[in-house]
Amino acid sequence: MPFPVKSQTTVNLYAQYSFGEEGSKWLKGTTVQIGARNIFDKDPPLSSAGYLSQLYSPTARYWYASIKRKFW
Repeated sequence: MPFPVKSQTTVNLYAQYSFGEEGSKWLKGTTVQIGARNIFDKDPPLSSAGYLSQLYSPTARYWYASIKRKFW
């Protein structure tokens, strides 16, 4: 009899803002982004042999930020 394995749903979220031409001359052409991956910090479901790495990612929640700037 096969061992049933639960499903896994992860939620990723990010926000981004781009400063346009009407902004400060120092911020013109700048994009700021912040986000999080696996925001609910869900672990992959286990099977009889651990977790199925072909289907699930064991990555824990993490936050990130980036700033990009165009110079032309």
